[in-house]
Amino acid sequence: LAVTIATKEQLHVAMQTESVYRIDIELESFQDSDINKMIEQTQKYGKLAYLALPHCYRQNMKERICRMFRTEADGCLLRTIDEVALWKENGRQMPAVLDYSVYAYNHEAAGICQEAFGCHALTLPMELNRKELEDLIMHTPEIHWEWVIYERPAVMISAQCGYKNNDRCDKRNATDLEFSNAHGDTYIAKAVCNECYNIIYQKNPISLLERRYDLAKIRDNRIVMTTETGNQAEKILAFRPEENCQEGHYRKGIE
Repeated sequence: LAVTIATKEQLHVAMQTESVYRIDIELESFQDSDINKMIEQTQKYGKLAYLALPHCYRQNMKERICRMFRTEADGCLLRTIDEVALWKENGRQMPAVLDYSVYAYNHEAAGICQEAFGCHALTLPMELNRKELEDLIMHTPEIHWEWVIYERPAVMISAQCGYKNNDRCDKRNATDLEFSNAHGDTYIAKAVCNECYNIIYQKNPISLLERRYDLAKIRDNRIVMTTETGNQAEKILAFRPEENCQEGHYRKGIE
């Protein structure tokens, strides 16, 4: 089980969980000094420490990301084509996993990603239903797939800061602003203050924790934490889903 963490409380829970073999540390959530300490702590617990690169790449991030590639991290999670290019430019110094935001919707796209990028693993798309996922896996036996079985999906990256517009800019990487659309769907805004943008998450998580054995050929599952507390993280890592979860497109796919 791999776990992506965004708080130190989540990190502590993940390090204490026996079934977790890899922890992905969100670069958006921590300063470099904290990340170096967290890498060391994670490895002391006998787990792999990966760097989860930002959801949005900007040119002014290049120096920092290149510096992170030279840390003692065991690998990285790449989320954009620009990050893939930067990883290759830096000599592929560590193993890399492509997140589902680097599109591998069908076996042709997945094959191109694998051949062109040479990453260690790809992530199954969130848009596919169970039958479509099984078909994709069957047609790509050479690819090592990971499957996200719990996550609050990011639905938007916004240069408009909801916190600044609503009150003031306080540079605290806040995650406590909620708002709803006309249909009553609730979202959470996470401020990424170092780069001055917001990530908008769906409040109700997608949880396939109880279906984690459905795809027999998948060796690696991944849980992605965002705003979860330590207690919530413990339940999720024990495969006890939170209330108000949904299954996304797993049953019905997309039209």
